[in-house]
Amino acid sequence: MSSRRAVVAVIAVASALLLSACTGGKDNVDDAYDVDEALSVVDAKQTTQAMELELAALVPQDAIASIDQNDVGVFLGCGPDRAAQWAGHTMVFLQGEADTAAIVDYAVAKYASNDPYTAVLETAVDGSPSAHVLGPHGSGWLMTPSTDLTQIEILSFSPCFRLPDDIHPSDKY
Repeated sequence: MSSRRAVVAVIAVASALLLSACTGGKDNVDDAYDVDEALSVVDAKQTTQAMELELAALVPQDAIASIDQNDVGVFLGCGPDRAAQWAGHTMVFLQGEADTAAIVDYAVAKYASNDPYTAVLETAVDGSPSAHVLGPHGSGWLMTPSTDLTQIEILSFSPCFRLPDDIHPSDKY
């Protein structure tokens, strides 16, 4: 499987998890999010990527080998009438011994009651800690260390907005 397909698959799985969490188990996600009618696709992407980098900045500088933020993401439906989220991905590559559990705990503590955000500590499938930061209009970020503790992956989902007519929902953006 190519790395691009793997990223899309991870985003799809994480999106399903976010949708499930945000809808409270509703079977119909058409009314899952409150759409930010004033948000443009450009602003949705910029805001979401800025938060990815803000989360990456929580990693101590001496523990960072590099940060790789994807320039292109995909759109995910979040309601009827072309309601969409921009989904992105950033990887923080670590060097040396990094206390990834402490980094995740710090992210949760920083955003747990940092209006308009909230955050919870979750456990990933492999048992590692994961920070789930939630923002307005269904926005969310998942910050999870890799199983070998050499990377921290940040998956992002913008606030829900209306996709303009000149952009197809399957476009990469």
